[in-house]
Amino acid sequence: MNSTTITRIYGNDLRALELAVPQTLPEQTKIAGFLSAVDGKIQQLTRKKALLEQYKKGLMQQLFSQEIRFTRANGKAFPEWEERIVDECLKTVATRQYQIQSTEFQDEGKYPVVDQGKLLVAGYSDQSEKVMRNGGVIVYGDHTTEVKYIDFDFVIGADGTKVLTTNEAHDLKYLYYNLSFNNVEQEGYKRHFSILREQVLQIPCLEEQQRIAGFLSALDGRVAAVQQQLAGAVRWKKGLLQQMFV
Repeated sequence: MNSTTITRIYGNDLRALELAVPQTLPEQTKIAGFLSAVDGKIQQLTRKKALLEQYKKGLMQQLFSQEIRFTRANGKAFPEWEERIVDECLKTVATRQYQIQSTEFQDEGKYPVVDQGKLLVAGYSDQSEKVMRNGGVIVYGDHTTEVKYIDFDFVIGADGTKVLTTNEAHDLKYLYYNLSFNNVEQEGYKRHFSILREQVLQIPCLEEQQRIAGFLSALDGRVAAVQQQLAGAVRWKKGLLQQMFV
């Protein structure tokens, strides 16, 4: 791409490209057919991932509206749910000592950096004194409204990254899913956590929280497995193109 402010590709650049083209039409057709089959597999995995995500969204709607309820091992019903605001269930963790600026992010390093962006891991750092060691926390993007469950040691990336935890009366993974479901709408680059604190969450007893969290975690595992297959297929195609046309 050219230009420094708005990068773009110009027609003259494309017309000047040299292409490696097989001399016979049958070989061109064979290569195109093979790569089309690879594209088909990628599209299939993409659709499978989208359907699983849609299925999960529908299940969360039914679970948190209590259309679907779990029962105890003996078949008896769990107690009725309560409603609590976020502030009653979650508390913020002091993070300033663990923060680094985005200019300090590395492409590689010992410790993953988690910020308020969409990616689970935004970069890496070698600053061991900045590592937040934990057995599970919720990371919330004050500006972005992104919600993440982090169960590994990490460095906090820049301002706007809220870290939340709870007491033993609640299952943190359940609160993560419930918070994701009841999240506030993003309203530009403003602070959202002050609004989120007043959001109402649906709170079953601890045992039912754990059952719901375990069920949704298993579904997330299926989504992650398909995503891994998809990423592998994309990398494989890229490697094939590299070998075929170079």
